[in-house]
Amino acid sequence: ETGSPEMLVELAYRLAVEETPFIQEIRKNLIVLITPVVEVDGRDRQVDLYNYRKANPNKPAPNLIYWGKYVAHDNNRDMMSLSLALSRHMMRTFLEWHPQVLHDLHESVPFLYTSTGTGPYNAWVDPILINEWHLLAYHEIEEMTKRGVPGVWTHGFYDGWAPNYMFYVANGHNAIGRFYETFGGRGADTSERTVPAAQTTRTWYRPNPPLPRVRWSLRNNINLQQSALLFAMNFVARNKERFLHNFYLKSKRSVLKATTEGPAAWVIPADDPRPVECAELVNLLRLQGVEVHTADREIEVTVREGREEKKVTIPAGSYIIRMDQPYSRMADMLLDTQYYNPNDPRPYDDTGWSLGALKNVRTVRVTDPAILKAPMTLLTSDVKVRGRIVGSAATAGYLIQHNTDNTLATFRFRLKDVRMLAAEEPFEALGRSFNAGSFIIPAEGNPPDLRARLEQAAADLGLTVYAVEELPRVPTHPIAVPRIALVHTWTNTQNEGWFRLAFDRLQIPYDYISVHVLRDTPNLRDKYDVIILGPTPGSAQAIVNGLLLGKADIGNDHPFAPVYPSADTTVPQRKRDLEQARRLMQEAGYGDGFPIKLVSWRGIEIPDLAAIIQQSAQEIGIKMEVELTDAGTYYGKAVFGESPWLDSVLGITDYGHRGSPDTYLRAALRSDGVWNAAHFKNADYDRLVDEYAASTDLQKQREIARQIEELLLEETPLLITFFNRYLTAVRSGTTAV
Repeated sequence: ETGSPEMLVELAYRLAVEETPFIQEIRKNLIVLITPVVEVDGRDRQVDLYNYRKANPNKPAPNLIYWGKYVAHDNNRDMMSLSLALSRHMMRTFLEWHPQVLHDLHESVPFLYTSTGTGPYNAWVDPILINEWHLLAYHEIEEMTKRGVPGVWTHGFYDGWAPNYMFYVANGHNAIGRFYETFGGRGADTSERTVPAAQTTRTWYRPNPPLPRVRWSLRNNINLQQSALLFAMNFVARNKERFLHNFYLKSKRSVLKATTEGPAAWVIPADDPRPVECAELVNLLRLQGVEVHTADREIEVTVREGREEKKVTIPAGSYIIRMDQPYSRMADMLLDTQYYNPNDPRPYDDTGWSLGALKNVRTVRVTDPAILKAPMTLLTSDVKVRGRIVGSAATAGYLIQHNTDNTLATFRFRLKDVRMLAAEEPFEALGRSFNAGSFIIPAEGNPPDLRARLEQAAADLGLTVYAVEELPRVPTHPIAVPRIALVHTWTNTQNEGWFRLAFDRLQIPYDYISVHVLRDTPNLRDKYDVIILGPTPGSAQAIVNGLLLGKADIGNDHPFAPVYPSADTTVPQRKRDLEQARRLMQEAGYGDGFPIKLVSWRGIEIPDLAAIIQQSAQEIGIKMEVELTDAGTYYGKAVFGESPWLDSVLGITDYGHRGSPDTYLRAALRSDGVWNAAHFKNADYDRLVDEYAASTDLQKQREIARQIEELLLEETPLLITFFNRYLTAVRSGTTAV
């Protein structure tokens, strides 16, 4: 998504120097903050790759494996947990400046989508905000359509439910968060583009659809984004009092929410057994700008559980998140329970995210406004749980409660040379109940400075260590310090990046290795105790770069490998488009997916390819079972009725050295083809193949090939992912190879 930074630099210049009344209106009435690139490292890498491709047009280029250090495009799904530095910077900047409108600029669908969403909308945002989404979107659509711009639309792209996107910096804080999607490209090139038929159809939310074919460049992208932004900014500038008043009104309504809508407050009890996780949750809320108080004394409140109300005692020191504050909606959004209606359309993204449950921390929803009158003190800095050792210096050992605080893992790895045991059963000690899994650290057999080291680690990590004169008599086993490998595939780092991020935050050491290191290491058990592979779906290009190390040409679901002179390589490459796939599933009546079995043989890269296809299918709800046999069983007698290859509903076929167009065109795809496993029958296709075979003119062959390629892209009887680059010697007299 490379167009926005180019556009924003030009926009900044225009806003600064242009003297038209239209721009003067913006300059006089708005303060505009511009962030040209949020993920600067990722953009640098993308520029390097683009320049490499331009300089080496005949060489395979690697994919953009790392966009930022950790989670690639999921940097736009971090607004609830604020795990990434860029998310925290964006949040802090918003809280310093309080902009009334935030535009988040993206690229995917043609030609310009301006966000409103299909619903269901997030249940915690102010209804005024939803009206503002539509107000701005339809103003942009009207102004662009008046000027003859095709393909500017809204509604039918995402739902508006989950608050995980970056623009919820605004939506969760009484401002307007919105985004664009423009028909982008991966660089600055101009090319003929074919728009998928599903996106050129006229419908109520897209009465002025995109053109079916277009000559598209970075300049088009810049023009559409900049034009829409200027219309939006000019509209806000001319209606500045209206938008500023709405911002004030939404903030005021958030303060009144405790009594007009409820709840009155959320409470995290001080006696929760996981004090460190409680502190983490409180500090996350404070990062979001939410005010958190602590109870000065014990409080009795009324809470509702189901249809019943009951009295609950809140201990002194408990954390109280009042709902009579400006950002009450963000707090309520993060802490409440989400109920996604199963009758609503398939969700675009997350459906549930209750942070208390995710952190295994008890949160109490208090509807009684009386809690707002209780004595409490506002937190003015982050909470730091200070751990300690309880008990005398002359001890047999030490105990740590297994309370599931994540810092227990940090503690174990930090003191990796210290002998520690895990209790296999609950036990009693010092008048306390300890859970199964609690740490038992004997003094015997451990370093002489054990107590000092435990004291320092406990203080840093918020753990309470109990010194005991006698170790509990309970079955135990040693707590290992496993040697960990975290694996990436060279096809996708977005998912495993979250694993790396968690391990780094918990200070758990690991080796970061590729699947090829895994493959080439003779005895993995000599080096590792635990190997972790994150989920790894991938595209065709990712498979070529990852599984085949670039030694293949990407396919485009037709039989013309780019090495053949008759291939028309100008036919646009099919792109990965999950939203379009989900829409097609919905239109076909399979919005909830369906089961299917993929059959193939166990050899070369096929098992890995099958796994990637299985994971990719799962993303749109297809539940795919994979069955791999030996090659002889799979291909059988290579005739219908006696070959799982030809008789299965879905299979993977390796054509080996038969990769010439004729093999596919006739045997695999003609209506009477002997290997037509797809049972594909199309009279137009058969006619084109006959014309192709009859032609001896290369230019004529290429023209027919283009028609065949476009027909097969529309029908897609075969998924042709890649063409391996290899030569096979088939005569015994072959020499000098």
